[in-house]
Parts: sequence; C-alpha cells; structure tokens
Amino acid sequence: MNTIEKTAPQQPAAQTVDDVIARGDLTNLSPADRVVHYHNVCRSLGLNPLTQPFAYITLNGKLQLYAKRDACDQLRKLHGINIEIPDRSVHDGLLTVHACATDKTGRRDEDFGVVSIAGLRGDVAANAVLKAVTKAKRRVTLSICGLGFLDETEVETIPDAVQHDITLAPPKTGAPEKKVPSSDDYSERWMIFLEDAVSADEVTKKWNDEIGLRKAIWPHGGETERELRDAVMRRRNELKQPADLITQRYKEDS
Repeated sequence: MNTIEKTAPQQPAAQTVDDVIARGDLTNLSPADRVVHYHNVCRSLGLNPLTQPFAYITLNGKLQLYAKRDACDQLRKLHGINIEIPDRSVHDGLLTVHACATDKTGRRDEDFGVVSIAGLRGDVAANAVLKAVTKAKRRVTLSICGLGFLDETEVETIPDAVQHDITLAPPKTGAPEKKVPSSDDYSERWMIFLEDAVSADEVTKKWNDEIGLRKAIWPHGGETERELRDAVMRRRNELKQPADLITQRYKEDS
C-alpha cells in the first residue's frame, strides 16, 4: 500500500470552492491552490502524488483532472481489483473490448473500450488492439471505484482537449534562492573566523546558529565535519585559557 503523508488536508481559498465543487472547474485556482487540490485528491483516494497519477486538461473551457496509468494501477492494487476480458468484437471497423472487474469485497462492474481499426494493418493494428484492451481495463477500474475521471486513453481522442504540464511543487516566490556553500568553502570560512574570534562564547554562538547549515552541507556527518568540530573545540578551549598559555601553545605548535 502506498505511504501517504499524514498531514491534515489543506483547503483552497474560499472564493474558489464553488468553482471546484459545484462546477468542477479548476480554472480559477491559483497555481499554489492547484497543487493543494492535487495533493488533497490523491490523499483522499490513497494515491501517491509523487508518481503523478493525474494530470490537468482543459475541456469545454474548464480545467479539470484526468486519470493517468499510475492512478488506475494504484487503484487496482489498493482495492484488490481483478479484471477479466470475457469478450471482444469487431463491427463497422470498431473493435470493442468488454472488461469485467471484481474488487476484494466481491463487488462487480463492467465497461467497454472501443477503438477504430478500419484500414489498419500490421503493428498499427496490433497497437490499436492493445489500446482497446487498456481503455476497457482503465474505464472499468475507475467505474468500480466510483470515480468519474476521464482516462488518459480517452483524452487522446478528444480533439479540443488541451493537456497541461503539472508542477507539484508550489511556485517560487520572489525571494532569492539560498545557495548552500561547498564543503571546502565552508570549512575555510570557519578557519578564518576561528583565527579572528575573541571569545569562547562567540565561537559557541556561531556554532549553534549554524547547525542547520552544517546538516545541509554534511547530511550524514563525515570526517571533514568532525575535523571542523575538533578545530572549533580546540579554539574554544584556547579562548578560555589565559593569554600567556595561548601564546605558549602557538610557540609549541610552530
């Protein structure tokens, strides 16, 4: 079963709720609210949003979600759906595939996938047959789960449909992106600071203030991070000693 984040669902802005729920139109959602809505839909169905099980499409002037392959595959696994193809037929150049589905509770449903194969031969005809089977399986999967989403194979046949790329990350603000310094630059900067530091408290404060930055540079620690920590500890201890002892230490090290 997919692991879905446990955080509480977020809600889009109040003025857009009517468009989303009553009219099924996501057009007026801001890019950030579309991301929230996308994650909420996935969470409500138990799907993993990172696999992008849905995508956006503009149809009849409305922006809405349609189901991709990952959505149907995950739904079949979640609900224990078994699919059989009891029949297929060709009439007037149309191949019709009959699909029957049974979920883990014993509930049954059925649907059809229809594609045109008139005049097709060879690999093109073979791919059309596979597409009809896929279309039937996905339609019956969505049907038995009680979902009214269009399937990806249906979207391809709608001439006026406009598909949109989806960005699951919230849009960037105008704030400049913080760049994490390299390991060498960070260590060198600290060595310069340690030489100029005048008190142990100053060293301690800077060390504590940069815990998050060090974790970003060395997420798993490592020898370089330990070497820097040892240098900080030595310098902090030196600053706690009388000046003549520090002078003597430097003479011994030189």
